[in-house]
Amino acid sequence: MANMFSLVLMMFLKVYKRLKQILVLNQYDDFTIAEYFRRQGAKIGEDNRIEVRSLGTEPYLIKIGNHCTIAPGVKFITHDGATWLFTEEVPSFQKFGAIRIYDNCFIGIDSIIMGDVNIGPNSVVGACSSALKRLKQNIPFLVSTNFSSFTIRNSFSCKKIAREH
Repeated sequence: MANMFSLVLMMFLKVYKRLKQILVLNQYDDFTIAEYFRRQGAKIGEDNRIEVRSLGTEPYLIKIGNHCTIAPGVKFITHDGATWLFTEEVPSFQKFGAIRIYDNCFIGIDSIIMGDVNIGPNSVVGACSSALKRLKQNIPFLVSTNFSSFTIRNSFSCKKIAREH
């Protein structure tokens, strides 16, 4: 009976915590959510449109410049969970990396930004892309997706770099 009570109590507390989070997040819109993230330790500039409601488990490792758009579904991965495989050999082994998005960037829907990545000013990360490494600054990018890779040389022309099947 005590185990059943503990289980029900844990489930109730989990639901309560989630409902409380939803109520808190509902106070913000895409243009004001930066205030919430700043209180979690993120460094965020001005005039941003942030359409996600989570910056991941380590928001204090994320820095976003001015006038950026973060589309819905973007994931910020500031740690590498695969290090768990080596905990028997090296119990303290963990890998964390900061994410830096410079001014005037657009991060497309459902993209994944990995730790230790810088996205240079005036860059575009296309929908469903994975940013796995540091991207050059001052050149707009469309990071590789699962079906093709592109680099946008300027805002008026686009040169296809590679096509993967």
